[in-house]
Amino acid sequence: ARSVRDTTEYSYKRGEASLVEYLDAQRAFNDAMQTFNDARASYARSLYWIDTVSGATVSGS
Repeated sequence: ARSVRDTTEYSYKRGEASLVEYLDAQRAFNDAMQTFNDARASYARSLYWIDTVSGATVSGS
């Protein structure tokens, strides 16, 4: 998503892509980052839950 956004931004600045195309790429990037951050938060909550239930520390690399 980042490379698509960056490529579309470059194309937009050169006049080869429309503003709508650039904004769509930016929105897709933002959505992907939100999904990534949600997954990381869910993972951290899961580790916390496992630690709490088991009484042991689970390595979360």
